[in-house]
Amino acid sequence: MKRIFLLMLLVTLVTTLVAVTHWTLQATPFTVHPLTTYPVVPRGVASASSSPYLTLDAPAGAVLPGGTVPYAVQLTNYGKTAQVVTVTAPLPANASLADAGPFSVGDNVLTWQDTVPGAHLAYVPSTTDLPYIDLADYGIPSICETLPVDERCDDLIVTAYLGELDTYATLFERRLDYVFIGANGFVAGPAAALDPSAFISNTTGINLTVPTLDALNQLIAPLWRDNTLDVTGEQGVYVAVIEQFTPTAAQALYVNWHVGLRDAPHAIAAYGVAIDLGDSGHVTFVYDHIAAPADVAAAGYTIGLEDTDGERGYLQAYAPPAGGEGDPVGYLPASGSAIRWQPHFYGDPAAAHRTLPFALTASADPRAAVQTTVFGRTATDFFWSTAVTEVRRLTFLPAVIVTAQSGE
Repeated sequence: MKRIFLLMLLVTLVTTLVAVTHWTLQATPFTVHPLTTYPVVPRGVASASSSPYLTLDAPAGAVLPGGTVPYAVQLTNYGKTAQVVTVTAPLPANASLADAGPFSVGDNVLTWQDTVPGAHLAYVPSTTDLPYIDLADYGIPSICETLPVDERCDDLIVTAYLGELDTYATLFERRLDYVFIGANGFVAGPAAALDPSAFISNTTGINLTVPTLDALNQLIAPLWRDNTLDVTGEQGVYVAVIEQFTPTAAQALYVNWHVGLRDAPHAIAAYGVAIDLGDSGHVTFVYDHIAAPADVAAAGYTIGLEDTDGERGYLQAYAPPAGGEGDPVGYLPASGSAIRWQPHFYGDPAAAHRTLPFALTASADPRAAVQTTVFGRTATDFFWSTAVTEVRRLTFLPAVIVTAQSGE
């Protein structure tokens, strides 16, 4: 039997407000890893993992007053064409420059500029034989069972904190330390909640086509539709991390939906998604069955992927909801089928990447942390990343060793 790690979930109920509640498992036959809450970064307060083009690597932990703080800017052009990129780093007030690296220095600002080739990232779908697994058969409880939601688990959203298991997922070369899981048949990354009002309004069953600049962005949708549960307790939404499930990663985040359709409860579907954990970026949609396909198409559904900003996406199939925009695309997957989405670069990703090191000397004053921000700019985009390093004085107590000697 495959070893399955249950994820503890932070439950986000989406109504007119987002209410947060903690769901604690008291007993389980599986290994349960505690999960830490990670804040959602709002637009305009970017972090190292929320910028689309660059991150700022900084040392973990604190440095001594007057110590050196090494940094490395990691920059990648995922666009289709080469771009002139300018990177600037204003020197913080409580630090001085120790090593400029490839940067030029002027007016207390580090500056670097170069033309960076593009390495366009695309997702290529293919069929695969990964099986559908119903986690209920492994004793995994539905996320809807003991939560303060209505009996049909209407529009429920939960957040799975992968960082608590010292792991992460990757989508469009973006690291996801946590993901949102919707009862309506989708998984979304942190960028989905950068605009809270749009996130709330689009966590209903009103599916959208992809790509779209409107929320939801950073989307994984094996079958996004207006789902509902029956009242027998035989349906649900299940989440776990499974070891050695996909051939491309040691672990995968796995979500399966066994649900009906709001306007046609008899249109029961059983399907899931396996998201590789780590750097592979592979995503696999698996389908056991989708009943009443004509009713499903009439109600609307979306199958596809979308990047962080809604600028890139891959639509496998789509039917607009009532009053929705766009024409139908493709068809519902066949029972027993699976679709693997594999990231593929058009261009040389190594040539599209730059590592730009520099170092600062921390102030002798340990009362303030060194907060360093780097900014990147192209002709069309502006992006940034911030790192904070604590400055701390350490006190060492002398060790006294007493050796007893025998007298003469």
